Amino acid sequence: MEFLKKVFGEKKAEKSQNENKKQQLAELYRECRRCTACELAQQKVGIVHPTGNPYGKIMFITAKPLNRNERNFLMKALEREKILPKDYFVTNIVKCYIKRAVIPDLDTVKACAPMLKKEVEIVKPSIVVALGIETMKLLMGSDKPVPKSVRGKLVTVGDGSPVFAKETRIFNTYYPAYVMNNPGVAQLFASDTGRLKSMLEIVVSGSLVAVD
Repeated sequence: MEFLKKVFGEKKAEKSQNENKKQQLAELYRECRRCTACELAQQKVGIVHPTGNPYGKIMFITAKPLNRNERNFLMKALEREKILPKDYFVTNIVKCYIKRAVIPDLDTVKACAPMLKKEVEIVKPSIVVALGIETMKLLMGSDKPVPKSVRGKLVTVGDGSPVFAKETRIFNTYYPAYVMNNPGVAQLFASDTGRLKSMLEIVVSGSLVAVD
């Protein structure tokens, strides 16, 4: 990036970097369509397309694709905290889209991990959010239950993550459908989105990077 700034100037360098990011993501998703690394590949009818802004500071990761109602619920919850679609990117832990949405097992996630890892490297989020306890478990590479106490916290990843380097911090909150079906946790979810807003403000100020 510094080299581009010297050659083209800051604005042209930023534009060049953004265009390159789009090209890299497009190529990654073409690679996903061709991938046969896991059993889901035999059932896929396409790939899970991400939503949001790949230049945003926050990356939400979910264990299964959000449907339209879930996406709208998440968007409205974030908007209440002034977190706008330009601020975040939503992607799935595996890329194969099958007709019946299921939470993948750890072996499937490990097979698909190079795709998500490359996506993270391209997007370069400052804050990674695992939506749901199952997503958190899979991102940590654990075959044991993750304590519910991780919700609302930045959790440091250990050696076992198939995607993230050791010491990467991941924020965990509820999967949107869980909040929709359990109104009693709405205040906790609101607290989590409020904390996300605080973290985003710190990131924008240049003081916090959750993903190295």
